[in-house]
Amino acid sequence: LASNISGADGRASISALLPDGMRAVAVGIDAVSGVGGMVSPGDVVDVIVTRKMAGDGAGNEDQMTDIVLEKIRVIAIDQVADNKATDPKVAKTATLEVDAVGAQKIALAQEVGTVSLALRNVTSIEDGANMTVTQQDLGSGWRSAPSRRAQSASPGLAGLPPGFYRESPMGAPRYAA
Repeated sequence: LASNISGADGRASISALLPDGMRAVAVGIDAVSGVGGMVSPGDVVDVIVTRKMAGDGAGNEDQMTDIVLEKIRVIAIDQVADNKATDPKVAKTATLEVDAVGAQKIALAQEVGTVSLALRNVTSIEDGANMTVTQQDLGSGWRSAPSRRAQSASPGLAGLPPGFYRESPMGAPRYAA
């Protein structure tokens, strides 16, 4: 693999492997945010950010989580780009292949919150629910998301997975706050 990622001078060059228009972006990870060391080069992940909630009624400790990007290819873990490496390794950095806007989203997500990776099946082609999850969705006395959904009469939610409660003004399903 070294010959595949090295230039003529022998210097490592992941950039030579990037498709046109794509960027390599590093994400800081640890044992938890990096899926327990199970993420390897060649894997596909979703990028998730957890951050403080803002706005009216949000307390200092209120947080929310969103899927920032889906189906993102991991091109290296730490400085290893060997997609044949199978041993789990708790790493400090995952390098992801994204477009320019994806690179901006990851940079901002790392500044405003905690970024985590969610490992996907590499053959999975479906998009996720892309909903905002808040502490209210974790329980602690609130009605569960499926029971809230059952009380919703919105026909726009028919066929969506349990947990959706209302639609945002733009028509995208969102969790109720």
